[in-house]
Amino acid sequence: MDIFAFITLGGGLAMFLFGMDLMGAGLKGSSAGTLKTILSKITGNTFTGFLFGLLITAIIQSSTATIVICVGLLGAGILNLKQTICIAMGANVGTTITAQIIRLLDVQGSSSVLFKLFTPDTLAPVALIVGIILTMVSKKDVMQNIGKILVGFGILFVGLMTMTDSMEPLAQSKEFQNILMSLADRPIIILFVSIGFTALIQSSSASVGVLQTLCSTGLINFRLAYLYVMGAAIGTCIITSIICSLGTKADARRVSLVNIIFNITGIGAFIIVMEILYNMGYFPNLWTSVATSGVVANFQTIFKFCNAVVFLPFVPVLMKIACKVVKDDAEEEKKVVPADKFDTHLFRSPALAIDLCEGVIVEMAQEVSLNFKDAMGQLADYSKDVKNRIYNRETYIDELTDRCSQYLIELSPRVVSDADSETIGDLLQALSEFERIGDLSINVQEIAERMNGSGQCFSDLAKKENSTLSAAVGEIIDLAYNAFSNNMLEQAVSIEPLEEVIDDLVDFSRDSHIERLKAGKCTVEAGIAFLDVLTNLERISDQCSNLALLVVKKFDPSINKHEYIAQLHKGENEVFNTKYDLYREKYYNELEKLTSPVSN
Repeated sequence: MDIFAFITLGGGLAMFLFGMDLMGAGLKGSSAGTLKTILSKITGNTFTGFLFGLLITAIIQSSTATIVICVGLLGAGILNLKQTICIAMGANVGTTITAQIIRLLDVQGSSSVLFKLFTPDTLAPVALIVGIILTMVSKKDVMQNIGKILVGFGILFVGLMTMTDSMEPLAQSKEFQNILMSLADRPIIILFVSIGFTALIQSSSASVGVLQTLCSTGLINFRLAYLYVMGAAIGTCIITSIICSLGTKADARRVSLVNIIFNITGIGAFIIVMEILYNMGYFPNLWTSVATSGVVANFQTIFKFCNAVVFLPFVPVLMKIACKVVKDDAEEEKKVVPADKFDTHLFRSPALAIDLCEGVIVEMAQEVSLNFKDAMGQLADYSKDVKNRIYNRETYIDELTDRCSQYLIELSPRVVSDADSETIGDLLQALSEFERIGDLSINVQEIAERMNGSGQCFSDLAKKENSTLSAAVGEIIDLAYNAFSNNMLEQAVSIEPLEEVIDDLVDFSRDSHIERLKAGKCTVEAGIAFLDVLTNLERISDQCSNLALLVVKKFDPSINKHEYIAQLHKGENEVFNTKYDLYREKYYNELEKLTSPVSN
């Protein structure tokens, strides 16, 4: 094998990698607008998460990409730790689809015209011709993406066929045969070579694809092949975990740890069993049998599927281990919005840009919820450290609001559909509503700060009333967050009846507190502060009501805000009445048990 054969081999590998990347980019582009929506609707069911991870990775052909996307959604609060781990397990199986595609090179010629249509020699040029035509002629994004997929598919197979052709001289090389025979008895070397090469090109699919082309020489035996596949699995697992864990939060590092645990444990156990069988002389014909591309593909798929199935029931156990090893993050001193968080290159694909902004608003809503809970806690137990956290979050919320609003305004002229334009308007309003909730929480913090500075405090009964109100308002914020982030109609329609109950709670507490003031059971300064808190809580529930209407409008665009609210308050809507009664029993009855208008 001379230098020109190595150049041909390198060129074939380059085409293979480029074709796989181009095909993946086209697949991602064609599904980018729905990928986040699909993932965000995954339930806590272990099997469903596994299946989605498998299918999505089979589509975009990158387990690393799937896991990284899910880690991002985990950080945004759209997915939880269990869902993300299940998806990661499915992704490990889904990535084997590439090897199954590559095995088509094993298909031999036939006199049947129909059969020849499905051989790589025919599929590759046909895919290239159709793909290039679509890319050059069509102006629609959908057809452009389909064209990229086909061109990538064609280039991938041309690269594979080029690599296969370059391997033919090796089949006659005595030196190469001797190297392979010596490696077959050195499993550690095979593993390290595979791990290193996979880490270098950052793709187990590509690494196994190279092995499959080597199989065309007829010199790769099963033992060497299976060890190489194991090494490729270790290599991509380590690379994925490193990418996911760099600069991320505790839950993301936990996903990385679980990904390593279940892969390394499964691979290690399998290698130990296989090597024991080999050294004890079992299945002698298996180890020396010639490994074909199809054998490699089937072995990789079966092993990864069995490994995932074995570990799926132990997801809760893996979560506990990860949580013990990776401790919760310490509270950050100050959050800063990255300079590149709002990528203007996404303007070329408005769906992606809109998805980015939705994720930002979800993140902002989480920060707002944390600030509300901390601010209410300050009324009962004031802390300067908590105060600093609240103001740091508020600065971050304000910066997110400003940057996201500007980004949406710049995006607006670039969208062509009325639906996207309306979505941008709704997102701008959602930004405003969540920011306002944040501002009202700051008002509560300032009230607590003034009271602490003057040595004032609420009575025990007032604190209990605050606790009940805080729980109700905390629930309505959570409902607004869930309804907006997941487009959940049931959560959205629960907000208005709870908002009405909160109004009742505020009226009850206001009357009760005024009676306490008249009876001299509360200082004027503390009484005024308490009434100010009630006003802010009532306004927060109003903002949540506005957010609910944004979600309800998605399901019924004809809704008019004022008419909708008026209709609900007529008492003729059974759903509203039922939920109102449930919330009133939960919170208002609790408040009545605590106090009466003249009890304190």
